[in-house]
Amino acid sequence: MSWYALSKSSSQVAFGQVRCKMSRISRERLSACFLGFPPMRNGLIPITFAAVLAASSGACGGASAEDIRSAQSSGYRGDFAVIYSETLAVVRELYPQLTEDARTGIIRTAWHPVHVQQGTDDDENQGTPNPSAPRSGLQTSNQLRQEFFIRFDVHLVGGKPWRVRVRGEASSWKAGEIPTPLHGADVPHWLEGRVNSLEVAIHQRLKKYAVAMKYAPTDESADAPAAPVKLDTAKFGKLPPGAAQVVAEVESAARVHDVVRLRKVMADQFTYSTGDAPSAETAIVVWQADPSILAQMVVALDAGCALDPAGSQAVCPAASASDPAFAGYRATFRAAGGIWKLVSFATAD
Repeated sequence: MSWYALSKSSSQVAFGQVRCKMSRISRERLSACFLGFPPMRNGLIPITFAAVLAASSGACGGASAEDIRSAQSSGYRGDFAVIYSETLAVVRELYPQLTEDARTGIIRTAWHPVHVQQGTDDDENQGTPNPSAPRSGLQTSNQLRQEFFIRFDVHLVGGKPWRVRVRGEASSWKAGEIPTPLHGADVPHWLEGRVNSLEVAIHQRLKKYAVAMKYAPTDESADAPAAPVKLDTAKFGKLPPGAAQVVAEVESAARVHDVVRLRKVMADQFTYSTGDAPSAETAIVVWQADPSILAQMVVALDAGCALDPAGSQAVCPAASASDPAFAGYRATFRAAGGIWKLVSFATAD
């Protein structure tokens, strides 16, 4: 299945776009302008989304510096359940496909397609290519163009007053290629504007609970440490202690779709799909686009694990170790230098 089809399957629909023209709008304000919204009816944005956009930005040019600073320097006094539910409502309104865990105060959106102007008005008005459409020798530039996707992690941290942290990620895709997470110098200029717009939208919803606090941009890493997660290693007692610990960590993280924790125990050259180049980063992108794969991971681990005769590899479910015809999802853990890692999770086909 292609990356576009996978994202479309996860997101269910291609999102309508709110776009700005270059005239009389600075490049800095334009960077926050291309916000993704659910499908428009007859070219009209539903009133709930129009209201959020108007409240958060006042114009298509994006949130003002004052709005952004206010959002990033506010805490919110109120019960956790109230602040969390209000935040969740805003995120879900703008990015409907998401997972959330009220126990940890974490909301994670799926990858949503975004429209980015790529040079000319003609480019801007092009639709998203259909990778499944028949291709001729004269392939159009539209079919070859680069497509972009965005997702967000929203964390509720601290105590009363609560702080809301928003972090965004971008990825790119071209027909016939695997999705590429964008890091470092490759991070697109428009990512920060979209993060700021979501911050301001949340702040507008929570304004009645807001109290002024020290200015804290969202890229600061001094968030309150998460409470340690208690792992159940007993069910993996037949494995060496180091292996049981890592398998229990993977099972716990996959159950709540916590890809940050998963990445820490994954090998860099991680096999996520038979026939595709191994990559832990790409696996994370795919799982975020289709969280049902993580549900399959939990099922595989809950079925028990078996150690190979050499003692250097464990597979889950245990039945897959003795059944050459096993074709379902199988997780493989391997020890390298005494450190156990999740090295693959894929089907045989």
